[in-house]
Formats: sequence, C-alpha cells, structure tokens
Amino acid sequence: MKYKKNNKKQEKYEALLNQLMPEECHDKDCFFKELILTLHPMPRLLVQFKCISKFQKKLTKEQGAKIDALEAANEWVDRGCAEKFAKYYDEDKTFTEIYKKSTSV
Repeated sequence: MKYKKNNKKQEKYEALLNQLMPEECHDKDCFFKELILTLHPMPRLLVQFKCISKFQKKLTKEQGAKIDALEAANEWVDRGCAEKFAKYYDEDKTFTEIYKKSTSV
C-alpha cells in the first residue's frame, strides 16, 4: 500500500526521511521508506539512529576495523554525543547540522 501525504506535518516527515535515506529512495517506491512512513516512528529517534550509523562508519575508518552498531552506540554515549544530541536536537535543523553539533569537541 502506497503511503499518502495528508498534511504539512507528514510532508515535513517525508522531507526528513529524504535527508536520512539513500538517494535512490527519494523519488520512487522504496519498501523501507514506505514502511517507515507507515509505522511513523518519532523523527528524533530516526535522526539519532542515522547519527549513530554515520558515527559507526567514522569509527570504523578511524580504527581500521569494523565497528558493530552496538559498539558504536556505546561510544556515542560514552563520548558525550548522546548528551549533545539531546541538547541540540530540533526538528527544524537538518540532519547534518545535528550530527556536526553532536560530534563536535
């Protein structure tokens, strides 16, 4: 079933997903995007998951070894990124702005 946009809030939610999802999911049917749009998890949760995913890639590159998602999430908390995320998160900010503020020293 194709998700239908009904109002500005839903359009804003889809715009957020377009920031977080691979470009190939933006303009055509994407099962995962449709699933997320249907289940409609909180935007804050989606953004933080994406931040941790990006942080995981950064850690993997820095350490030269694969870092799993749980280890990345623990580092996210231990390095104070989760606390910064909580402070700086705002639905009107882009993912990039939030990630940079959350990981700044």
